[in-house]
Amino acid sequence: MADHESVESDDKMRKVARRMAGGLPTYKYGGLAYALSTLSSYDMQRITTTGRRVHGAEDVPLQPYGTPNAMEMLRMSRTVQGSRVPRVAVKGIPERPFVIATAPPEKFYVLVRIKAPSMTQYRDHPLQRAPIDLLIALDFSEGIEKPALDHVRDALAFVIDNLEPSDRLSILSSCASPEKVFPFRRMSQQGQEAAKDTVNTLVFTKGATKFVDILTVAALVLEQRRYLNPAAFIILLSDRRDTTNTLPLALENVREMAISDLEELPIAVYPPRESSDYINNYFETPVFPVYAFGIGKHHEPFALHEVCSATGGTYSYLENYEILRDAIACRIGALLSVVTLQFCLTLTRGTAGVNILDIHSGDFYNNICEEDKSIGEIKVRHLFADETKEFLIAVSLPARRLKPKEACLGLVWTYKDSVLNDGREHLYCDTVDIYRTLIEPHPMSNRVHSDVIRTRACLYFSLRIHDAIRTYETKGFIKAREFLRNQISEIKESESVSNEDKLSIWMLIQIQEVVRTMLEGSRSFKNGGIAVALSTLSSHDTQTTTILGSEVPGTVVHLFQPYGTPNTMAMVTKSILQLHSSTRAHH
Repeated sequence: MADHESVESDDKMRKVARRMAGGLPTYKYGGLAYALSTLSSYDMQRITTTGRRVHGAEDVPLQPYGTPNAMEMLRMSRTVQGSRVPRVAVKGIPERPFVIATAPPEKFYVLVRIKAPSMTQYRDHPLQRAPIDLLIALDFSEGIEKPALDHVRDALAFVIDNLEPSDRLSILSSCASPEKVFPFRRMSQQGQEAAKDTVNTLVFTKGATKFVDILTVAALVLEQRRYLNPAAFIILLSDRRDTTNTLPLALENVREMAISDLEELPIAVYPPRESSDYINNYFETPVFPVYAFGIGKHHEPFALHEVCSATGGTYSYLENYEILRDAIACRIGALLSVVTLQFCLTLTRGTAGVNILDIHSGDFYNNICEEDKSIGEIKVRHLFADETKEFLIAVSLPARRLKPKEACLGLVWTYKDSVLNDGREHLYCDTVDIYRTLIEPHPMSNRVHSDVIRTRACLYFSLRIHDAIRTYETKGFIKAREFLRNQISEIKESESVSNEDKLSIWMLIQIQEVVRTMLEGSRSFKNGGIAVALSTLSSHDTQTTTILGSEVPGTVVHLFQPYGTPNTMAMVTKSILQLHSSTRAHH
């Protein structure tokens, strides 16, 4: 065998051995395929692709069994626009670069960052995103004044105008039975005109159906579709009043009262998150994310937040109807940019002795193998273009003799490209490496990564909000106010806030706003404060933009836009410009 072939063969043997050293899961997810691909190349004496490198795709001098024609064809394919399918990028960031070999910390954190591709990477695709089925449910139970109704009609018209002919829309009113629903229809010019006619004739009366009933009908409409677009969502607009306002303010378990009827909902809009059948068939079970907008200070926030959290949607709080158009623009900017479906990240121990202790993924499904803590997974139903998700993984590292570099975690991720929509499952893998040392590294060279500091801090802040709400439910308003006020000073002194991290400061501001409503009294907290708290949690737990109060992200240029993507901000800007243009035309 020629020397350069021996070098290539030795290199591949080392890579297979490294995967076997990582344990059965690591060998199974990559090592075995690597070995068989290598054997195929040798036995047939023809070029194969192994792992992440395509021969000829990089300036590598050795291309075993590659012919000039094969290499030239590969180089030509790389010059064709759109020939390479856009990828979801996954990167693991260890808490520190160095770990003492013989005395590792009890708990070591790894931040896993997921970045969805941009719509611009699909230049050859006419839509550059997945077409969607969108159901808008209007839950106005107490009647609605004409100025408010005008804002609703204006917001819905904006949605209709921004849907493409391949998108489909259905509209459901809280006063309607299933027979009176505007059925799913493609948003061609004729479809848009029909949808606008329905919107312009909307009438709301008192005594409308229950909150559970309208969501049940919404699920029924979506489940009975004859044609299915790759992604389907529910936007729920609600001003349903908090009926517990008529009860004593010191009543415990307010949340439990508000969500007591949700068990009646179908799985499609309220899945049983602890059910083994649901977990084992997570992607096969149809679940429609609910994006709810609670309008007005007196709406009931707990049920809205609970449904959104269970389905993977978001809960937003709007103080008034005036900002409804911009708020919906912010939401559909995301919904009209779906590029990935059924994303699954599998975490495996990178080397013997590593255990996965905790997975912090907010509202996204996660699981750790209880038998030996060697495997964990995170599942995300869909990713929007340019969207970034970050998950914090806690592991334990074994003490060992010096081994300069080793894999801490193995990362295997699969997903379906919803733009190409060819049904294929894409699979990639990588490792998170750490460096072992026998002596304590210099503090300057072994600092905790700033992104890990930020993520841990924001997780801590969100838990304090959860604790405050739980304290309110179990011990009353006074104890909850005292608890959250005491947390403010500690949060201000946290490292991430001291470092002026924007996301940490944003969460601090939201907590201060909740405390402000508490200082104004228990009624102020119930009518606005709880909604701000739950909307903040929804944004953090889904890592998606939500609306809190009177400010819509993107409407004030200098404000920090947490979790905003280029598409959400562009849609908000479009709404603002059209509204200003319309105002000038009227004058």
